[in-house]
Amino acid sequence: MCNPVRPDDGGGLAFLGPPETAGIKLAIADIEAAGGIPGFDAVELIEGDSGDTSTDTGRQTVKALLPLKPDVLIGAASSSSTLSVLDQVTNAGVLMISPANTLPSLTTVRDHGLFWRTAPSDVLEGAFLGSLVTGEGHRRVAIISRRDTYGESLRANVTRAITSGGGQVVAGIEYDPAAQDFAA
Repeated sequence: MCNPVRPDDGGGLAFLGPPETAGIKLAIADIEAAGGIPGFDAVELIEGDSGDTSTDTGRQTVKALLPLKPDVLIGAASSSSTLSVLDQVTNAGVLMISPANTLPSLTTVRDHGLFWRTAPSDVLEGAFLGSLVTGEGHRRVAIISRRDTYGESLRANVTRAITSGGGQVVAGIEYDPAAQDFAA
């Protein structure tokens, strides 16, 4: 049984839900075309909603899915949402795989070996972006980032790479991703 926890249809990461679900459906089709998984009758997809940290949707979804005894839970899209349910999922012995979590602390989180991610952490992403900027010869850099866990972590790692590459971050401006006006 495969249980993706997709982003809240109304949340800030809702755009990630359809491609994540499409990827899972493609993987299931490939598995079935190859003869299935030995020892399993079929792969069943049960969609859920991981929401974001502004709601309790992720916890409610995990509470509803765990009694179904899933083998794998795919999601959440948000690192913060994952952190809010990770103990519950891994303590139940369920593998959790995220295609989008980038928070560096997830690399060393106590997870009983049951949390995997396919996206690089912000440490790697930040190092790459910072080296790309300085590699292009840019030395005085301004960074605009989201005022949330993702934006703060990525900005810190990009800044580290820029300064270690000989550049200088001359401005760091955060914005509220829920804001209606970005003029400031």
